[in-house]
Amino acid sequence: MKHVRATNVSAITGIKIKELGRVASPGEEFDVTDSRFKTLSGNNMYHKVFVVLVEQPVDIEEEVKPKRTRKKTENA
Repeated sequence: MKHVRATNVSAITGIKIKELGRVASPGEEFDVTDSRFKTLSGNNMYHKVFVVLVEQPVDIEEEVKPKRTRKKTENA
């Protein structure tokens, strides 16, 4: 599954998006399958781009540095 954002092409041409069952509003986000993404991104009979891929933010955890240990010296 891919998360996509609709362009204004659907609204301008009046073509319904199957996943929504209606004309997509510009900027509307929804999920599509990989094969459907290829079709909506320009590989269609209209040669128009109906959606663009939305980058999913990757949760990056802060790197935890290990504590440094030091050898204790004996005082003679």
